[in-house]
Amino acid sequence: MKISIIVIVALCVAMCASRGNPRCKCVRTDSQVNLKLISTWAPIEPRPYCNKVEVIVTLKDGREVCITPNGEFHRFLVNVRKQRMANNAAKEKSVRTIAPSPSFTASVQTLQTTATVTPAASTKE
Repeated sequence: MKISIIVIVALCVAMCASRGNPRCKCVRTDSQVNLKLISTWAPIEPRPYCNKVEVIVTLKDGREVCITPNGEFHRFLVNVRKQRMANNAAKEKSVRTIAPSPSFTASVQTLQTTATVTPAASTKE
């Protein structure tokens, strides 16, 4: 009986240890990072083992840096992302709605009128 309890406890400890240490990734946060060094960034929502929002910036050399989620630099990054998304949407919309210019339309109509074939007068012989 005592051996089975010890085995169960040992298995529980082994399982918990194999999961790693789930906790917040950001122990220390920076207020800002050089924009030229940023590759990507992503906010991470609270999780069961971390009850705060974290913003992790991946640098071009592969390092990950945490920035303050409520800081001015994070708000700046969010605004830049919104502007880029708006610009991309505007570009896609303008590409889809390109209409021919009036001069092009006029030249096509001129070509169509000059290219029409008039029926030849039939002559009886």
